[in-house]
Amino acid sequence: MVVVCVLAAASLFFFDRMLWYQEAAEKSAVDITVMHLRNGLRYRTAEMLLQHQDKEVVNLIGANPMQWVDMPPPTYMGELRQPQWDRIAPGSWYFDGEKGELVYRIKRGQHFNSGTSSAKMLRFRVIANYRKTSADQSAILAEGLQLLLLEPYRWF
Repeated sequence: MVVVCVLAAASLFFFDRMLWYQEAAEKSAVDITVMHLRNGLRYRTAEMLLQHQDKEVVNLIGANPMQWVDMPPPTYMGELRQPQWDRIAPGSWYFDGEKGELVYRIKRGQHFNSGTSSAKMLRFRVIANYRKTSADQSAILAEGLQLLLLEPYRWF
């Protein structure tokens, strides 16, 4: 009976550790996907500038960054116009076409904490960095594009 109790306690400990490692693996996969998305945005912007399509670069603002990666993650659901949260599987990416946001719904979020909302999700948008020109204060020049995280979070 003592052996069974010891084995049960050890099993609970190892099960908890396994869940922790699965969540850490999910976070790593998300971080790597975001890194690939940011690189895809940089490459697409550079490609347009090399082809002298400077004026079309602004069309990338609010666009779907998944279209600039060679292989979207297998859990990418595509572009959705009116996503319904209960129909989005945890662990899935989708692009909200109405808001111009890329969203990831977290699957294992025991150690996830969002500073602004209770939903366990990450939201990103392609934005431009702007600065005003000194010659004409109404003119704005884009200094580059970035994939911006819309809500701060802490995961672990």
